[in-house]
Amino acid sequence: LIVLGINLGESPGEVREFMGEFGLTFTTLLDSGQDVALMYNVRSIPTTLLIDENGIIRDRKVGAFTTMKELETALGKVM
Repeated sequence: LIVLGINLGESPGEVREFMGEFGLTFTTLLDSGQDVALMYNVRSIPTTLLIDENGIIRDRKVGAFTTMKELETALGKVM
């Protein structure tokens, strides 16, 4: 499992501060021009895309996961 965050618009310093504040250690990419957001039709934050090993989007979740069961069900579609 690889987790990537994509930040839409904040500066590198703001992203580092946010990641540090919440103890997040996954790689976060900066999408300052929102090219990735447009490519994947992200219109709301947060949006989670679960992409399988072949690059196929298996699930899309708009909004936060509210329960562990919801997250586990989504992960089951790609693992």
